[in-house]
Amino acid sequence: MVKKNDSLIEVIQVILKWKKTIFRIVIAAIVLSVITALLLPVYYESSTTYYVASNDLSMPEPVGNRLKEKEFYGDDDDVNRSLAIANSSELINFMIDSFDLMKVYDIDPKSKKAKYAVRLNFLKHYDVKKTKLDAIQLSIESKQPEKAKNMVKAAKEKIADLTKETVKSIQKKMLTATKISLSDKKKLIDGLSSELQHLRDSYQIYNVLAQSEALSLNIASTSSQIATEKAKLSILSKSPGIRRDTLAFIRAKISGLEEGFKATQKSLNLFNSGLSKLVLLETTFKGAVKQYQLDEERYKQLDAALKNNNEVLIVIEKEEVPSIKSRPKRSLIVIGSALAALLFSILGVLVLDFYKDVDWKKNRVE
Repeated sequence: MVKKNDSLIEVIQVILKWKKTIFRIVIAAIVLSVITALLLPVYYESSTTYYVASNDLSMPEPVGNRLKEKEFYGDDDDVNRSLAIANSSELINFMIDSFDLMKVYDIDPKSKKAKYAVRLNFLKHYDVKKTKLDAIQLSIESKQPEKAKNMVKAAKEKIADLTKETVKSIQKKMLTATKISLSDKKKLIDGLSSELQHLRDSYQIYNVLAQSEALSLNIASTSSQIATEKAKLSILSKSPGIRRDTLAFIRAKISGLEEGFKATQKSLNLFNSGLSKLVLLETTFKGAVKQYQLDEERYKQLDAALKNNNEVLIVIEKEEVPSIKSRPKRSLIVIGSALAALLFSILGVLVLDFYKDVDWKKNRVE
């Protein structure tokens, strides 16, 4: 039975036997990796980190009783929208055109795949992602440090512009809808006002409280006067020596009071028959006017918000000119190549040593 220690010793013996070859392979790998690393282009990376501002900052204050506390930082939807804009074709095409990346990446613009190739090359040097703290980090690589900074700045400003355009587009739609709503409510108010005036004229109701009180007092007062005059007539008609013209005057007065009572009663009946309709219409009219005033205030706020130029990105780390290259990491390339060469050369010599005694011709399948 072969012991493990014996197998390990054999492996070490094989490695020592081939050590010069292994050493040469590793040295060759190091030399090749150094040459390759030196030939690789040097890139510098600039980056910026920002939070997306909440849409609340760009929207008008709620009117009426719908008050809520404003948020300064955007929620997941705001962050996702900003990421979508940062990866949009509009942003990428802007960067390609602004920095003439066709020329930078040495791509023939007449080629059928030119647009695809320049886009692919740009995305290799462009990265935008959400951090653990829900901020957005935007990074761009370039062979020129100053250009890397300028590209990051341009991309960030374009994202801000596109975000503003999105918000302004929503505000314009809301403004248009509110304007239409105001026009409709104005027509409704005008119609209610005309109907209300017609109802007042028809039922002769102009001041509900004052007229109600006046008619009630008039009815009571006239009724009392009629009763008083009738009692007076009854007493005087039984008294001797009362002149006939005096009694005729009292009767005429009673008749006048009764006619007045009937007229007042008729006015009261007309008043009562139209009162419920008038109150309902007045309530509807006041509600329509109140809603119109709220919409008018909202329209003014939307118009002001549309003209406002609030910041949509809250920058916490501004882009800078990089002083250290981002890649290639030459030392890592050389070390990695040396380790890979060492590992594969050891495996290679072990395999060769293991099969050195095999007669391949003898064992070949006929």
